[in-house]
Amino acid sequence: MEASTQPDKVPVISFSSPYPVTPTTVQLYAVQAHMSLDVRGEFFNRTLDAAEKALLSSDVAIVTGSMPHNLPGPRMGDELIGRMDANPGMCLVDSLPLLNARVIRIYRRGDPGCGSSAPASR
Repeated sequence: MEASTQPDKVPVISFSSPYPVTPTTVQLYAVQAHMSLDVRGEFFNRTLDAAEKALLSSDVAIVTGSMPHNLPGPRMGDELIGRMDANPGMCLVDSLPLLNARVIRIYRRGDPGCGSSAPASR
């Protein structure tokens, strides 16, 4: 599925992990704000390639660093971050530190070469 590129299309936001916030929580806030969003939890993909493909099909991808978890997506976080960072079609919006030396990175779909320089972690 292609990410939305037209103003009248509903933006797709994908999460690699249910931590630190679940996609359902974001969907609830969108409904309360009367915003149309397609919010997806992409943490059930069993392979790194499948997880990457799912995240790349979104307009915004929120990727959390690796952590011990029963679901496969959260365990692949560091590798997914590496792939998102290396993909010229995904632009890093922000990188935020989490507890236990983890990080959450927010990417948006953009023009190739949208900037390989990532903002420094806070």
